[in-house]
Amino acid sequence: MLSDADLIPFAYIQDWPAARAFYEGCLGLTWRPRTDDWVMVATASGTRCALISEARRHETGPVHRAGLFFAVAGGLDVRLDALAAQGVSIVRPLHRFSHGAEAAIADPDGNVLVLYETNIGF
Repeated sequence: MLSDADLIPFAYIQDWPAARAFYEGCLGLTWRPRTDDWVMVATASGTRCALISEARRHETGPVHRAGLFFAVAGGLDVRLDALAAQGVSIVRPLHRFSHGAEAAIADPDGNVLVLYETNIGF
């Protein structure tokens, strides 16, 4: 169901200058802004992590500091319906915003997995 998605770890950020100094300056990762509240950092091998503004959280429901999201190219609503039909717990319903949509599911241990669709690209 999600085998065609990109699987990307993410972390919420409060202090952007400190985050940039750490991820780009100390760790040497490439800093790739996507919006004013979302940056992708990457290693030389191409492994990525999304940094998202804590102040601009879109979700309601279970709160987390870091986790994984599945980036899908489209059809998030259809995918959610199919997952729900399989008994997967939808812990945050589909929410649309200016550059995409997101929802969240829980694994059997209650870990929140965010499903994310965007028109910006990864």
